[in-house]
Amino acid sequence: MIRSNCTVKKVMRSVVVTLVAGLSLSLVGCGKSAFNVTMNTQQASSPGYFNVPPKVDVLLFVDDTGSMITSFYSTIQTQVPTFLNQLRAQNWDYHFALNPLTARRTQIPQVVGSVYDASSPGWIAPYPGAVASSLTNIVPRFFRTPDSSTDFLSSNDVNNSLNGREPGFENIWYTLNHSINGTGFLRPDAMLVVMVIGNGNDDSDVVYSPRPDGLQLPTASSLTSSFNTYQSRFAGFCGSGAKCAGLQFHAAVNAAGSSTCLNGDGSSIAGDRYLRMARSLNSATYGTTYGAYDICSQSINSVLTQLNTNLSATKIPYQTDFLILDQEPNPSTIKVTKYPAGDTSSPQSISQGAAQGWIYVGRVTGQNVSSVSGTSVRMNPATGYAIKLNGSAVLSGNDTASVDFKPAGVTDSVSQ
Repeated sequence: MIRSNCTVKKVMRSVVVTLVAGLSLSLVGCGKSAFNVTMNTQQASSPGYFNVPPKVDVLLFVDDTGSMITSFYSTIQTQVPTFLNQLRAQNWDYHFALNPLTARRTQIPQVVGSVYDASSPGWIAPYPGAVASSLTNIVPRFFRTPDSSTDFLSSNDVNNSLNGREPGFENIWYTLNHSINGTGFLRPDAMLVVMVIGNGNDDSDVVYSPRPDGLQLPTASSLTSSFNTYQSRFAGFCGSGAKCAGLQFHAAVNAAGSSTCLNGDGSSIAGDRYLRMARSLNSATYGTTYGAYDICSQSINSVLTQLNTNLSATKIPYQTDFLILDQEPNPSTIKVTKYPAGDTSSPQSISQGAAQGWIYVGRVTGQNVSSVSGTSVRMNPATGYAIKLNGSAVLSGNDTASVDFKPAGVTDSVSQ
């Protein structure tokens, strides 16, 4: 069979066209063919509240002074897994650890992590393109699932060596600076929640002075100075994202001052210093609730459920200011479209610009594509070809975007 010259050209051109390059062939007469590079499209989503799980590290301190009935410990052990499952259901990327309120541990033995932690046997990437090695993960030997965690207090953990003292703040501060080190518990882009459960009151660094009858009473000046010291320490602990994205303090204590709260022997006292700490650190966040709970009138289940509710109501609004492409684009062909709240029926074309639009950055390695609004905290490192969003172009909440582009090095052409 003898083919015409035109037929041979068509056959050869069909070999040249590749799907990988995304080319489309359009024959224009017999002797001329136009090869048009089609636009590639990549979708991008804001971390928001649903697309990327927000991070929270919860450190629970349980009264171990012996004033509480030890049966309460088994209740906590039963309810904590339920609380963690609630966090999972609400899409939190969480770390959780429990510690005695007064007994000093050189290192906490276990950290419970969510499925978003790379140490989890059923790891789920927290966002598209996440690399496990780039995340702050729990060290494998400390990692536990909610069902496998065994680090709960029992009657054997009651600390009777303090002669009635309760250095709660002091031990919390020690734990934050020492006991969690080396475990992977704390993450620089996670909200840190410290919660105290007990029926006593803190007296860290309080000075006692005897009355004429021999009764020891705390001095007013030491009560004020010691509280102010720890308030300042806790408030500054995260330090502009160096250790965490912000600290919240919660207290489930003897709010009304009942002498028989959770023990029956008349030794319970009001936990007013814990309540004051919650009010001082959380007032801007919680308004009138302050992250304070009355453990005498509320069940531990209701306390943890309320904590979960408060956390959900105050999720940090994440935002995305970098879009990462997995293929090098021709910068002159880039088109960015934003969909506020993910509504594809209301597209917004984003212009190129350094103030209120986008700019092409080029290839990046480990670029943190997201941030916590209003802070310097950066997160979610990614590698690829980056487009920087600026001003009103930045994605927040549930915003999404698409990027259309032609690959670099491939151009439209016309051949004979």
